[in-house]
Amino acid sequence: MASAIDITIIHAWRFLDSFTELEEMLHTAPDFTFRNFGLPWHDPVYQPSTEEGMLYLRNLAEVQVLPAKVVIAIPEMFASERSRLWADIQLAMAKSEGKPVLLVTRNPASIPEWLAKEAVEVVAWDGTLVIDAIRRLASPPRPAP
Repeated sequence: MASAIDITIIHAWRFLDSFTELEEMLHTAPDFTFRNFGLPWHDPVYQPSTEEGMLYLRNLAEVQVLPAKVVIAIPEMFASERSRLWADIQLAMAKSEGKPVLLVTRNPASIPEWLAKEAVEVVAWDGTLVIDAIRRLASPPRPAP
């Protein structure tokens, strides 16, 4: 069995069904093992308008994004501006650390422009396509011959 691939599925606390469905899709796939560092069940009470609140969110994002080889976002979760703050923090962390961002969508037309700009790749909601993309993005680039 291959070693587990570390991922983070970015989440919005109001849209846990999509998060859970994607995780289940990955868990039931044959010959694929992963660890998800995204923690949607941890809904902190914070005030992002305060310096302390933003520091708390940045620290939480760091714990979730840094160990991941691939950061995954489900665009349909981020249709509203209210859900965007957490995504912005995690995406900024992914960008600063050189982590590839994969978008997994049921509806490509639903991808907000701000999120599309962050993606290295976009795939349809299909287990084989998602896993192939994760494996490809998690592999270190090979030097040119």
